[in-house]
Amino acid sequence: ALEKMGVTPSEALRLMLEYIADNERLPFKQTLLSDEDAELVEIVKERLRNPKPVRVTLDEL
Repeated sequence: ALEKMGVTPSEALRLMLEYIADNERLPFKQTLLSDEDAELVEIVKERLRNPKPVRVTLDEL
């Protein structure tokens, strides 16, 4: 991804550290997942890797 943006890993790290120094915060949001959320994320990842048709009736919606 960095290569596509024309940025080396060392430049990316330098830019991140500059951002932290200038803004006194990380350039991204830290997210902590509960065990339940982590399990849901794993289910979604698995279904994206191996998609299968899902039958749903209008009553179930």
